[in-house]
Amino acid sequence: MSSQAGTAAASQATAAGAVTQAIKASGSIVRVDQEAFEQILQRTDRKLVIACPARTKLFGRHQYAVNYQGFTFYLKHKELIQIPPGFEIIEAKRIWVPY
Repeated sequence: MSSQAGTAAASQATAAGAVTQAIKASGSIVRVDQEAFEQILQRTDRKLVIACPARTKLFGRHQYAVNYQGFTFYLKHKELIQIPPGFEIIEAKRIWVPY
């Protein structure tokens, strides 16, 4: 194995380890559809939503996250959704979700 191939393999292993750590640190993230997200908003006592606007108008998707019962519920939607009154909304520049 050449030294370049060894370096590339080590870099890939480091990147894979970083992704694994990010997934562990983020806890359980559950991707849901709009209907399920809205139902969760009605149930939660913590009135806090993280919202990230679409980055492009043509292909962009709005992203939303809310914590409920120890899980983070995540919605990616092509249109803005209506957040019920009384919720604090934190606008984020970006929401990263490990896949």
